[in-house]
Formats: sequence, structure tokens, C-alpha cells
Amino acid sequence: MTDYFGGSCVTDASCGGSSGGSGSYTYNWSGTDSLSGSGSGVSKTYSISGTKSASVTVSSGGASNTVSCSNNVSVSYPPITASCSASPTSITSGQSSSWTANASGGSGSYTYAWSGTDSLSGSGSSVSKTYNTTGTKSGSVTVTSGGASNTVSCSNNVTVYQPVS
Repeated sequence: MTDYFGGSCVTDASCGGSSGGSGSYTYNWSGTDSLSGSGSGVSKTYSISGTKSASVTVSSGGASNTVSCSNNVSVSYPPITASCSASPTSITSGQSSSWTANASGGSGSYTYAWSGTDSLSGSGSSVSKTYNTTGTKSGSVTVTSGGASNTVSCSNNVTVYQPVS
């Protein structure tokens, strides 16, 4: 009896037909980023770009064979584009300005890391900062998605004036 269970894997991570063994076949898939499954083919949605691989163990009648996929799936996302700005851009000491980021590309799920003058910081798509010193304030944001990131300086600044007495 031949214990041949194979074929070659294709880019959707399903393998060609199985033969040999006796009776029905069971399948046990494993692979990159927790790929798993028990059918004759599996599909997986990836949220991180990179090269992905898979293997399947096919069992029948007490015999089993593990086959690694012969071609990997390469996952990539469009580049991240980002912009940011502040509003209002003219305030007096003790007032707040909001910094807002817009992002596209990547995997569509974003994290944000703000930095700027007078310890501007935050992790949302929008942050508010109260300024207690006068001068020109600037900001930048790093947007991360799908394992890639893009850091941009905001398109405008906030000018903080001394309150009129």
C-alpha cells in the first residue's frame, strides 16, 4: 500500500488530492500567524504583512504524512499615508488646542503616537493639549498599521499668546 497524501500546496493554502491509506482522510493544518484548520483546505485573513507558509498532516487508516506547502503566500498592504493638523491655531496661555491625524493604507487598523512641543503626547487619532507657555508649538504623529509605520509633521502650528490684561 502506498501512503501518498499529497499534491502541492497552492496560494490559497489548499493541497491537491490525497490518495492511499484506507477509509476517509483527516486533515490538520498549521502555519504562520496561527494558521490552523481541519478541512481539506483552509483560508486565513492576515493582519500583518510578510511571507506566510503552511503545512498539512493528512491521516488515514493509521498512517499519516505531513506536507509543507511548496509556495508561500506573500501578504502586503498599501503604504501608510498620514497627515495631521491642529485647531485652533491661535490661543492664549492656559487654553487648549486639538491635534488630529488622518491615515489611510496599511491594514486599515491604526495606532497613533504623538509627540511635539511642551511634551505633546497621546495615543489616539486626536489629542488635546493645554499650553501654559507662549510661543509657537508644533506636533508630529507616528501612525502604525500592519507592521509598517509613517511619521509626519503636522501641516500647521499653534501660536500661544500671552493673555491680554
